Order: sequence, then C-alpha cells, then structure tokens
Amino acid sequence: MRTELVCTSPTDADHMSDLEDQARPRPGLQLQLAREALANGQFGGAHELAQAAARAAEATGDVQTHAHALIFIAELQAALSRHRDANDASQRAAFLCESVGDRRGEAMALMLVGHTAANLGRNEDAIEAALLSVKLLEALPLDPTRVIALTILGSVYMWGRDWKRARHAFDAAIDVAGHCEPKVEVAYAVLNGALAEILKHVYDRADQDGAPSSIEGQEALARRIEQAIGSAPGMAPTPTGQDFFESLWHVCQTIVAIWLGQTLKAEQLMDAARLQLGLTPKDLWRDFWHEWTRLELAWQRGNYPAAERAAEKGLRIAVACENEQLACCALISASKLAELQGDTTRSLKIQKRLRVREWSIRTEAIRSRERVVQWQLDMRQKEASLKVLEVRCLKLEQLSLEDPLTGIANRRGLELGARAMLDEQGSGGLPLCLAFFDVDYFKVINDRYSHQVGDRVLQRVARILSANVRENDIAARLAGDEFVVALRYGAEVASLVCERIRASVAQFDWSSVVPGLSATISVGVVQSQPGDTVETWLHRGDLAMYANKRSGGAR
Repeated sequence: MRTELVCTSPTDADHMSDLEDQARPRPGLQLQLAREALANGQFGGAHELAQAAARAAEATGDVQTHAHALIFIAELQAALSRHRDANDASQRAAFLCESVGDRRGEAMALMLVGHTAANLGRNEDAIEAALLSVKLLEALPLDPTRVIALTILGSVYMWGRDWKRARHAFDAAIDVAGHCEPKVEVAYAVLNGALAEILKHVYDRADQDGAPSSIEGQEALARRIEQAIGSAPGMAPTPTGQDFFESLWHVCQTIVAIWLGQTLKAEQLMDAARLQLGLTPKDLWRDFWHEWTRLELAWQRGNYPAAERAAEKGLRIAVACENEQLACCALISASKLAELQGDTTRSLKIQKRLRVREWSIRTEAIRSRERVVQWQLDMRQKEASLKVLEVRCLKLEQLSLEDPLTGIANRRGLELGARAMLDEQGSGGLPLCLAFFDVDYFKVINDRYSHQVGDRVLQRVARILSANVRENDIAARLAGDEFVVALRYGAEVASLVCERIRASVAQFDWSSVVPGLSATISVGVVQSQPGDTVETWLHRGDLAMYANKRSGGAR
C-alpha cells in the first residue's frame, strides 16, 4: 500500500482562502439583498435578510452596517404597525451611529424614533428625537432626508397637539424641498398638514360644549384643505410609499367631501375604499381611517349612535396597530358622542378608559427609557468607558426624578419612593397613606388667565405641599395639575395633614399672583393595604380623589 503526499501550491492555498472568505457572513451584501427584496415586494424575505445582516455585523464588529441594518428593520416594522419593536430597533441604531460618528445615519434612526414614539403616545420622547434629527441634518449638506425629517417633526408636533409648530414644520419641509436639486416630493408634507387641520378640528369639537362647530366653520376648513391638496406640486409618491400616500390622500378627500355636504361624493369615495380594502393586503392603519370616515359621515348626519359605534371599532383597530394616538382620539370622540346623546354616565366611563390608557402610556414610556439607559450602559462597557458613563447617568437619574416646572419629584421619582416605602412597610414599618390633590377648574384658570399663570399656580401648590410634609415623605407632581403626597402616617393623621394643605391652598393670597385669581384643590386619601403594589395603591388614590371631586371638591 503506497501513501502519496499531496503538496499544496501557493495558488491552491489562495483559492482555499477565497472559499473561506466567501463562506463568512457578509453583512453589507446581506443588507443590499434585503433592500432588493423589499423593492420586489418581499417583506418577509427582506426582514429575514436584514436580521441576518444585523447579526453578522454585530458578530464581526461592523458597527455602521449593524446600525443601518437596524434602521432598515425598524422601517419594516413601522410599516407593519409594529411600533414598539421599531422603536427599540431605531433607538439602538441611533446609539450605534453616534458611537461611530455617522451623523446622517443617526439622524435617520432618530427620525424613526420620533415617528414610532409619537405613534406610541410618547410625545416628549418623540419631540426630542425628531428635533435632534432635524438639527443633525442642518449641519450636513442639503438632501431629501431633511424634508422627511421636517415632515416627521411636523407629525410629532401634530400628535402633541401643538398645531402652530406642526404647521411651521410642514411649511419648512415644503420650503426646503424647493431648494433641493432635483426637486423633492412634497406630497407627504402637504397631506400631513391637511391631516393636522382635520385632527385639530376633531379635538376642538370634542372640547366644545353642546353641538359640534358650525357647518360654515367646517366648510371653510374643508376648502382650505382642498385647496392645499390641489395646489401641491409633485403629488406622485415613490413606489415604496404608494399605499400610504393613497390612504392619506383618500382620507383627506373623503372628510373634505363630508364637511362640504357632498354626501354622494363621500359615499362613492368610501365605497371605493371598501373595495380597495378587499383587494389589497390587510392594512390596519388604512382600516382605522376607513372607520373614521364612517364616523364623520354619521356625525355630520346627526346619527350619533352610529358614529359612536364607528369610534369604538376604530379604537379596537388602533390598539391592534399599536397606535396610541389614534386610540385616544377614538376614545375622546366616543366620549363626546355619548355626551351628545345625553348619556353622561357612559361619557364619564369612556373618559375613565382614556385616563387608564394614558396612564399605561406613561408607564410604558418609563420602561422604554429604562431600556434606553441599559443599552447605553452596554455600549459604554464595550468601549471601556463605564466610569465616565456612570457619572453621567447619575446626573441624568437626578434630573429624571424631578419635575422641571415645580422642582418636586415627578412620577418616576414618586414610583421609586413609594415602592421603597411599601418594601419598608412589608418589613414591619409604619402605616402609609397616599394623598391625591387636583387643582379645581384648572383649565378655567389657564383659559382665563393664561398658561403662564397656570404654571405659577402649580408652582405655588407644589411649594405648599413641600412645606407641609416631612423630609422622609414624598411630594410629587404626577401630571398636569395632579399632585401626590406619600406619607408615613396612618389614615387619621394623614387626613389632618391633607386638611392643613387644602386650607393653606384655599387661604393663600392668590391675588398676589394675578388680581381676581382664586384656587382650591380636591383631595383623596387612601391607606396602603396588604399586597399593594405601587400601581394598585396609586389607582385607589386616583379613584378616591375623583370621588371627592364628584361630591363637590375643594374639601
């Protein structure tokens, strides 16, 4: 038996090395293939390829490709109404881009953070991200990305109900588009501006006493929207945004027709939409707006029960597509419709559902911020700069626990402190009580004297709370004109403390703030119970305060 020795030539060795290189994951190529798959309408394949690209880039230390793969993934998830997943992916992408100095990539990621955070109802996070994306792009050469960033900023302001800033951002997007070479599509900015006008009317209508606004006012608004849409140049979107564009255009056209009393045209548009819904893949965002046009038509005809049913159906769709803004909008309109039918009890129940939903949004936003902090920590550990980050996080933590307007604890500070108090009580500590305070008729104060005066009222109430509690108790501003004090007292003593606070607010010389001003507060007190969590304790306190307010308030 003869054994042969096989010698490998340099050429053979080079060939083997090439084969090994080809076998290794190539994240850049995978990401390019993902983009091609999306262009061919293969959403599932595009997502799988992008996920593979992200994993390969992370494994090989290719930070920039990892970041851009996450941006692509976030875009897909947002298109599928998976806003929570998209928000997480875009947040991570923004941090990665920042770490390698990719400012344009960071701006693109932040645009997605702003867009998804707004859909999830996290308005403050959304505004912060959208503004930062615009500022980053202003320092870079002009390109169409800045138009998109300004449009998203306008949408974020729109959902935050800052209508003036929303219009300014949309106008800026259209202006910047005119300076790009070649000219950039402005349809999205125009249509989102029209949608902002519609939403403003919806919220204003819900805030009014009695019947909706006059037909003349609606018609004038509808004419403005119609003129804006009709005069916009370049109303032909890119293929990847065709469905969204057509949906938004259709919504605006249909509602304009309804408000102008063009019932036949509106019904024809709605029939066309219904047919389109049956011929195309499921799109929850489009389903919601189809229900909304039904609501508007029923409302215009005075058929409030049908309009309320459409609002409830729209609510279910909004929850399914992870759009908290649309969900809250549906609840606000449903409450108003119940009121218009004379059913005050049902209207109040719907308002309670809205408050619970807003509460869950705030809680989820806190958890999101905690995840963001953890990602930051992980990244800094990899960069061997944990000590510097710890100092920064301590400062941020201190700021995150304080309400910037009043200087007392904010909601997060209250929750952390209340949780510690409950833990102490579980170990045999003193009785505990929560006292909820609500400024009576605070909206009237804002409307009559200005928001600046309202802020001064909140600041004074906060100082009164702080002056009447001990150092180891907690005074906090929960949200708006709602305050909470966590006391290491039983119910009897806590009630005396609350009465002292209530009397101090009532007896304060409010005319020193502005002549003619007066302010009182409503109070609700609850003692902790065995098995209480922070959430259950706060919930019972909230109910106690509103029970007091319904019984007359200011006591």
